[in-house]
Amino acid sequence: MSAGFSAQDVKALGKCTFCPKMCRFSCPVSHATASESLTPWGKMLSANSIREGKLPLDEANAAVMWGCSGCFACQPQCKHGNDVPSALTAARALAAEKGLTHPAAGLKAGAQRSTGHPGGLNCAEIAREALPQVTDRPKAPVLLWPGESGWLNQAQEARLAAGVLIRLETEPFHIPRAAPWTTGKTLYDAGFWDDFRAHAPAVAAAIRPYRKIVCLDPADAWMLSVIYPRFRVRVKPAVLTFAAWVNSLSPHGAAGAAPEVLYHDNCLLGRGLNQHDLPRGLLRGLDGESPREFHLKRERSLCCGAGSLLPSTMPETAAAMAREITRVLRESPAAALVNASPACVAHLRASDPAAATRIMSLVEYLHLRLLGG
Repeated sequence: MSAGFSAQDVKALGKCTFCPKMCRFSCPVSHATASESLTPWGKMLSANSIREGKLPLDEANAAVMWGCSGCFACQPQCKHGNDVPSALTAARALAAEKGLTHPAAGLKAGAQRSTGHPGGLNCAEIAREALPQVTDRPKAPVLLWPGESGWLNQAQEARLAAGVLIRLETEPFHIPRAAPWTTGKTLYDAGFWDDFRAHAPAVAAAIRPYRKIVCLDPADAWMLSVIYPRFRVRVKPAVLTFAAWVNSLSPHGAAGAAPEVLYHDNCLLGRGLNQHDLPRGLLRGLDGESPREFHLKRERSLCCGAGSLLPSTMPETAAAMAREITRVLRESPAAALVNASPACVAHLRASDPAAATRIMSLVEYLHLRLLGG
């Protein structure tokens, strides 16, 4: 796959262009900005007009393509099931070829190229200092993949996940101690597809010796399961989300009384991978009761704005989307909000610091319930 629209993208662009905007209400970006040009219809119309040569591919028209968080909230509302995020990411790739990438996305991609992580982290040093016990198991059959967000805060998410898995006496697992450190989602989202095409096979080669790869962030499981095959990159190990693997271990022996939690669906775990029930079953099995729910849940769940580089390219919009989530938390009697994505949790906390202590990743919650802290 080269930069440009696939046959599926072209069909989606054509259908969206002539649609009476039935999915308009579902887009969190257009809702936060109150912009008609940033509805799914408006973005797809712009992309299709660029494809057909009716609009020039210039800075102003390329900017519209960044008004997407990749949440797929519009897809369940579409009679045709159109994949809007994929078509808009292809439009970003065309813009990147002409040097029209958003500056903030370019900086993230540059850090990914130079350090192996879009945040510029020295993951090798973090692995050596923060995770020595679980990086020295090179022959383990399972690879626990921290991903972009799992290396943040001295790999806190990876350290907590390792503690949970050791507590559950799972089969031996290993955490990477050498590059590549990420699936390259930043390169893909930013439209640097030539770089992504070089990165993805390197990841596939690095993970080939393992029987399973368990992803702490659902976004990485989605990349390996959905995007890599589109670029004809074969992933040999079975790809599992952390929720799926822990659920298969039938965790028990939770510590203390269960706090009341509000579960927030992660977009790529739910709409992307259709794993709505796994985290709910996991929480129910641990706590003996189902978590509280948002009014809009499962395929209709609200997006927090953490995806597809939106916090970098449209920070105010991404923060407004996050605060819509934390507003519901503030009005809820639940002690904590739980989301399966460490990236979403980090974004929610940064967008509403006053609510930060009530926001937890699924890994953090499992660690709390199984190890007491």
